[in-house]
Amino acid sequence: MSDRELLQDKTEKEVLRVYQKVNPSTYPIEEDPKEYRRRMDFMEDLFLHRLNFPPKMFKDATLLDFGTGTGENSLFYLVAGASCTFVEMNQMACQRAEKLFKQFSSESSKWEMVNESLFDFDSDESYDIVTSIGVIHTTSDKEKAIEIKSRHLKKGGFLVLGIANSAGSFQRNLQRAILYHFATSDEDIASLAEELFADHLDRAEKFSSRDRKAIIYDSYVNPKLDTPSVSEILNWFSRNGLVMYSAWPPIIPAILGDPADRKPLPLEDFPSLMSLAEIIYLSHSDDDAIVLAESEKEMEPAINSFKEIVDLISDVTPDGRVEINDAIKKIDAFQAGEKGLNPYLPHMDKLASILEETKSIIEALKKDDMNGVKKCIENTKVLFKGTHGLGMSWYIGYKP
Repeated sequence: MSDRELLQDKTEKEVLRVYQKVNPSTYPIEEDPKEYRRRMDFMEDLFLHRLNFPPKMFKDATLLDFGTGTGENSLFYLVAGASCTFVEMNQMACQRAEKLFKQFSSESSKWEMVNESLFDFDSDESYDIVTSIGVIHTTSDKEKAIEIKSRHLKKGGFLVLGIANSAGSFQRNLQRAILYHFATSDEDIASLAEELFADHLDRAEKFSSRDRKAIIYDSYVNPKLDTPSVSEILNWFSRNGLVMYSAWPPIIPAILGDPADRKPLPLEDFPSLMSLAEIIYLSHSDDDAIVLAESEKEMEPAINSFKEIVDLISDVTPDGRVEINDAIKKIDAFQAGEKGLNPYLPHMDKLASILEETKSIIEALKKDDMNGVKKCIENTKVLFKGTHGLGMSWYIGYKP
């Protein structure tokens, strides 16, 4: 084995050890009909309304799913009518997934379970859809993982990725850095997480329906969280012959307007623009409805002035005249408030606070000052508050 392969093998064994000790994503869907409906509704909404990928596209499709886990999310593909091959390296997870598939899928459903690592999976078959949720960032060779998944796609097929983002995971990785600085064993890491980040764990437990211990082990004890950036994803897609079909949250700023452009844009050629969204990912702390309300308030004066200017110089007829003085006043009013049109301004303020608070924590870590770190965490205004970043990003690549 090469050094690269040896490292990946070592990483897989370490991750598997933790996930066999405490499974990271078990939801009680077999016991609670509401939880089952919640998982299925989440997946349907994700594909239909956010990724522009109607669930009927799974009907009669051949599908390869890497990292099936205990099957709660992957079950959706079966329910939607796909013929599925599920690949999962954790035998304990395979057993639970098989139980769920038998319980909730129809008699006509076609599926098989393969207890294997994605790096060891070997098949000559190509599939209409290849999926992977929450897997790549727990490996030591993300690019190789994308290559393997792309290789198994048919032409005209789709690669679906659910993966943590580097900016969105910044705050979680900072928490991990704090924990690893003062703790080494699984138990010590878990205990210190409870001591330092109880508020976050309370929130995660409330909104995720996952067991608290599972959240701790997945977020902190799991030894690998190597999260890629948007630009890395775009480059990997390009190298493997894929074009970006859709993403959630969106990565393309609202600056495109050519109605005649029908060719896929080479998004990887614009890494800075595509990375703008990561400012939002890193500083995200509230529900989207709250974020929208804040942005609406900031933008309203300038937008109203803009609309008044447009309305003033519209429906121009030979018999009508533009009120020159009125137009000048409205343009002046717009220019006075145009800075409010920047949708990133609220996030930039949050980002500045997060980075300043991060600096204080790092300085305390440098001194091995546990009490200083605790005090910094207790005094933060933005860092580690609310969602403390974006949990998962979703991408669909198309293979033309």
